[in-house]
Amino acid sequence: MAASKDRINRLAQLEALIPRHAPVENCPDPGRLVDRMGKHYAHHASPAARRRAIQRDLEELVADARIEPVNPGGKPLRYRRLREDTASDPYLWDYARRSIDREHPRGRTACRPARRGVAAHARARQRHRARRVPAAHPQ
Repeated sequence: MAASKDRINRLAQLEALIPRHAPVENCPDPGRLVDRMGKHYAHHASPAARRRAIQRDLEELVADARIEPVNPGGKPLRYRRLREDTASDPYLWDYARRSIDREHPRGRTACRPARRGVAAHARARQRHRARRVPAAHPQ
């Protein structure tokens, strides 16, 4: 697992360049990926150092099951993405579920305080609650 934010971002951009569905001949190899992501590997002194750096990044993506080699044993290896970016992200699905629950509690559309302001929202809730409470009946 990548430790620095720069490397995490670089791995995400590298994964985004690799297609999910493509024939083997259209899947990129490390040389093509270095050309496309030249600014991320420009700080390496030589082309061999850039190639080793991208190979380390690709090996990490393979180990995390984010990409796979489509021609194992071939030279050069070509890669294909295994899953969509958001397909199995539990944090994204949890955020979406909480957002839906917040906006539509129990199937109703909730009031939106950002449109009316917090004070107006509180007054509207008070009026709504006052209507729901039955009036006291004289006995």
